[in-house]
Amino acid sequence: MSGHTHSPVGTVVNNIPIVQARSSARALGVIDLPLGWAASHAGRPSLWSVTSDSITPDPAVAALVRQAMASVADRISAKVVDLDAPLPREGNQYALGNLIADAQRIAGRGDIGVMNNGGIRTGVRAGSVTWGDLYEVQPFGNRLVAVTIKGDALRRYLEALVDSDSPRYHVSGVRMEFDPTAPRGQRLRQVTLSDRSRLDDRKKYRVIMTDFMASGGDGAQLARDAVIEELNRLDLDVLVDHLRATPGGRFTPTDALKAPRITTIR
Repeated sequence: MSGHTHSPVGTVVNNIPIVQARSSARALGVIDLPLGWAASHAGRPSLWSVTSDSITPDPAVAALVRQAMASVADRISAKVVDLDAPLPREGNQYALGNLIADAQRIAGRGDIGVMNNGGIRTGVRAGSVTWGDLYEVQPFGNRLVAVTIKGDALRRYLEALVDSDSPRYHVSGVRMEFDPTAPRGQRLRQVTLSDRSRLDDRKKYRVIMTDFMASGGDGAQLARDAVIEELNRLDLDVLVDHLRATPGGRFTPTDALKAPRITTIR
């Protein structure tokens, strides 16, 4: 049973039946295994396209779903903040990503925060924002960690963040300038921290990120001697708390949030 690429697959490879049912419940993948099936005899895979109104809900399962939804309804609908302007998830550098990176860095008392775009699943509409709205933004339940790392190793890590022409990350507490035409591993031109100091290869820094990122998720690997400290906080909880601390309960995205923190130079 394959996944993640959202592809329609119903085939046999090396005598192994493989299915992938696209995404968002738009297909059903089925493998028929005959009685006495053995690894030497592949099952018969098939893929059925479906629409949401073509399936009659099973009454028992539907009842369980209603019960589960009712048990969390109060939490899902709980208001967190009023948002003056939408925070869309568009492009590679956007205000919502900067906001999440800021929230994590501040919560973890770090020098730098790093957030991958793949961990941000949707944008947020203007107006009343609920816990459920923010859950849709960060649904994975990733834990925050603090990574203590020496400056030269941090520079190599940040270099990995700009390995592609369009970086898929957001940062906090730091501004990075890179040349996408330079060879990989040599693209960073300047790294400036929020106090306007330059990255010092000899100094140690505290970097806040999710446990997914710390494990090499999205491709950027930490140095082996990096020290990782569990912060016992979930990414979603940190974002909710950060927004709830907004004075007056109304949040207005600032120009600093909208400005890119990873910029290209030639």
